Amino acid sequence: MKKLTGILRVLFPALLFSLSALGQSDTLVTYSIDGSPTKKADKATSVHKVFVKGGAWVRTTSDKDLVLQKSETFSDRDLQTLNGKYLEYKNGKIHLTGHYLNNQKIGAWISYDSLRRATRSEIFLTNRKNGPYYLYWENGSVKEQGLYLNGERNGDRKMFYDNGNLALKEVYDLESRLIDSAYFTIDGKPTIRDSILTFPQFPGGEKRFYDYIGSSLRYPEEAFKTTTEGKVHVAFDVNEIGELEDIEIISMPGKSLGEEAVRVLKRSPKWIPGTILQKPATIRCKMNVNFILNYLNY
Repeated sequence: MKKLTGILRVLFPALLFSLSALGQSDTLVTYSIDGSPTKKADKATSVHKVFVKGGAWVRTTSDKDLVLQKSETFSDRDLQTLNGKYLEYKNGKIHLTGHYLNNQKIGAWISYDSLRRATRSEIFLTNRKNGPYYLYWENGSVKEQGLYLNGERNGDRKMFYDNGNLALKEVYDLESRLIDSAYFTIDGKPTIRDSILTFPQFPGGEKRFYDYIGSSLRYPEEAFKTTTEGKVHVAFDVNEIGELEDIEIISMPGKSLGEEAVRVLKRSPKWIPGTILQKPATIRCKMNVNFILNYLNY
């Protein structure tokens, strides 16, 4: 357990853009430096464009070289309510597709590799994973399949070698507790779990990760003024090269606390990737960040 005495205070920047029109265009443009609005276009690390399409408001985000990173659809001109198609890009190519309904993920969300081959497919209902999910090998065969119920594992979870042979089978109860498991080598013989699945690690281990969190978190001014405190429960993927992706807030006592936890995770140094079948793989992780007004507790 790590405690930081004293009250950490910060003026949390408003997430509002100072939009400026480009001539007579219907597209509005704003710039930011590491998430903070700026009028210095030549210093910007991100470029945001907003325009109307089909009665909805679309905001795109590009890097300083104008390589597209994200496209979001909103139902309001204040850009507060996500409603419609969502696209994420990596190196200018589509990496993730999905839809929002009133700020909540809904329906199928699909991830792709650089060749636009599906790598993951999940179903969401009111912002929680609900239904079957699949991970795929490069050859298109299923790498992993299972079921989520209200964001938690439920029922059978299976992993397969790229030739289709079963590698792992686990069974989870309604409380998402593992109640049965079996692991198999490629020739069908039982083996230990670590030869099938290993989890990502922060360089230097858990203590170094908590040291990073403790030195990076800032108590949001809004939460301080309203004496808001408690646990932010988050989930995120650690991809094949150790980057954190798809950071999701599962529950939070206040919006600004959730935003601060996500901000720090996005800036995390690279992790040591986990492995599936002894190969680096994208693996989902969960953690809590506990905000308390006179100290931060993890």
